[in-house]
Amino acid sequence: MDSSAHVLFVRHTLAAHDPVSDTLCRNDFSVIVVNDGAEMHRLLSLGNIDVLILDVTTPRTDAANRWEQVCSASNPPVIMLAAPGTEPGAVHALHAGAADYITKPFSDRELVARVRSVLRRTRWQASEAPTR
Repeated sequence: MDSSAHVLFVRHTLAAHDPVSDTLCRNDFSVIVVNDGAEMHRLLSLGNIDVLILDVTTPRTDAANRWEQVCSASNPPVIMLAAPGTEPGAVHALHAGAADYITKPFSDRELVARVRSVLRRTRWQASEAPTR
């Protein structure tokens, strides 16, 4: 299931070894990492992204400043990453349309499980309900 899943990860810097993208790649996801809101929007417009992971602590991206707009307008689903102690932000993000919200620090297993969960829900909603 995951080998065809394309993940776009928006963060504040492009690092040679990013733990989020490394974890996802090790688990057979195809990952693109960007640090620019304009590039994020360009890639989303191509329509081949299955999940958008947005680090809301990302100070230099347009998306970080307008994350609510990104959540409500994005197709694919959005998973938000945030610093600890941001419960009001989590509630607001979920109400705004985020598919999930992960608070740092998190384990590799939790990240993969949450991405897979969002993919299952998204694919289930996109498919036709079975007739009885």
